[in-house]
Amino acid sequence: MGDDWYSAPALATSAAAPGVLVAGEREVSPATMAVYDVHTGTARRTAERWLPDAGDTQDLTFTTDGKNVILAGGSPYYHQMLRTSDLADAGRYPAAAYPNAVAVAADGAIAAGVDSNHGSDVFMFTPGTRVSHGVFEFASGDSSPLLLLLLPAGLGWAPDNRRLFAVTRETRQGAPVILRVLTTPGKAATGTVLHIPSTTPSGTRSLTGRLASDLPFPPGTTVTLTRLDPGAAQPVTLPPTTLDANGTFALIDRATARGYTTYTASFAGDALHLPSRTSIEVHIR
Repeated sequence: MGDDWYSAPALATSAAAPGVLVAGEREVSPATMAVYDVHTGTARRTAERWLPDAGDTQDLTFTTDGKNVILAGGSPYYHQMLRTSDLADAGRYPAAAYPNAVAVAADGAIAAGVDSNHGSDVFMFTPGTRVSHGVFEFASGDSSPLLLLLLPAGLGWAPDNRRLFAVTRETRQGAPVILRVLTTPGKAATGTVLHIPSTTPSGTRSLTGRLASDLPFPPGTTVTLTRLDPGAAQPVTLPPTTLDANGTFALIDRATARGYTTYTASFAGDALHLPSRTSIEVHIR
């Protein structure tokens, strides 16, 4: 090509964009992207862009219409979409930190993979949306504490759009490569946190907490809070509490029974999130 690259770039082509080759610089940050016309025997560079916020291209692929290319790299912490004609910004798919793989199905569905030790590994997007509608999280099995990590450029769709293939490896040294076949997007794991002083006087007290997940919660999401008083057989259900925009909640409660009281915060789950709960024992003096 007559161009200098720090290392062999990641490459992508598409039947929807015949004669077009896109290249992304690996192992360097910031990275350079380039588009080539390869209709003839000589590749001609038609667009070039230095991406100051992007680096270490791990994977890139065209959208189904060939008009855009989606790339995954160590930074930024989302999958960038660039216009094929001039590499101008065309959108983003906010998955999670350390994007390392991306695959587009024949029907346009986007699988955005990340190199994650904790949390979800693959996020599913509908073209043009910025909120994932499903996730996959890899694990080695109940008997092993080790995780499965998605390998760079380790995603690919079956022609029927019904299966997504993921190339993974356990975290232990020398572990074999494992091919996962994914058929149904999963629900995102959810964590519930509750804050209240471990010792509090009888009377009015404030309970605060939050829900955490890889996927945002829809407006109106509620958390159920209960209080089990000393010597009581059944807990008292407190008024429903709605999350605010950043996933936190707060409630004022009044309890006069002295002794050890247990507060529990529960989230029932929804179409995108698994349920979760947590409890705190409080000494009311």
